[in-house]
Amino acid sequence: RLGQEGFRVLLTCYNRTLADRLREAELPAGVDVLHFHSLVSRWVDRAGLRGKLDQAARTVPEERLFQEVFPELLAEAAGTLGPEYDALIIDEGQDFTEVWFTALALLLKDPDHGIVYVFLDDNQNIYRRDPQLPWTMMRFHLSWNCRNTRPIHRQAMRFYRSDRPPQARGPDGPEPEVFYYGSEKEFHQRLRQLIHRLLMEEKLPPHQLVILSAHRRGWLQTGIRYGAFTLTERWPPGPGEIFWTTVHRFKGLESPVVILAQLDADAFPDLPTVAYVGMSRARSHLILLAHRDLSGMW
Repeated sequence: RLGQEGFRVLLTCYNRTLADRLREAELPAGVDVLHFHSLVSRWVDRAGLRGKLDQAARTVPEERLFQEVFPELLAEAAGTLGPEYDALIIDEGQDFTEVWFTALALLLKDPDHGIVYVFLDDNQNIYRRDPQLPWTMMRFHLSWNCRNTRPIHRQAMRFYRSDRPPQARGPDGPEPEVFYYGSEKEFHQRLRQLIHRLLMEEKLPPHQLVILSAHRRGWLQTGIRYGAFTLTERWPPGPGEIFWTTVHRFKGLESPVVILAQLDADAFPDLPTVAYVGMSRARSHLILLAHRDLSGMW
């Protein structure tokens, strides 16, 4: 709406994959969609600061590079190029730090009175950040869940931590399913059976299935073959491929059917957070693949 009204708009988020999907929408001219680190890279190049960024990448630890150097260089680039945007929309605001917000404010033509919307969900705060906004903002609680079926909503709400839980507005649907494994071998056997049932017996189109790992590094890998299908991290998947990724890389996205896999006590960053984020990605049907030790949780 802001773009249609002639405003110059920046829509930014933390997740690269989410930004890629948002760009697939038909947006009016004057609306830029970039995840935060791509935004920094673009402005650094335009301001002639690529040498500084490359030098920092060679000498600064990765965590400090992303958390400190990137926003500092974005602020420097904004000082060189001048602000360009009338409006700023930030999704996944819980993943942004105070210095990131401050740097983004410098991109606004009127940083004190510009149009700013921030969307955030403390229950998806995987990176354990404490966002501090540089603006005084009105707060609105989004009280309706419009993504998930009611059974998926009920399951996800078991891991939701807030005194204002949203209400389900979605339709009824099948109850989430839970399958257990006790070893890596049994895990792959279970997953192979589920893929065969969903894609071969129930004829689910492969692009409507996403497999999410609760681990940053786990048993799922690109190239693993389950029957006639191969795992891929490329979107959209090609013929004979199933898209998989980690929960933290899929945050903000959704799929008709989700297999949330490798749920165990070592899930990243903790089981309640990863369970809520992963479960709430499924629109129509949710399948949990959990370690047998957690059989009482679901």
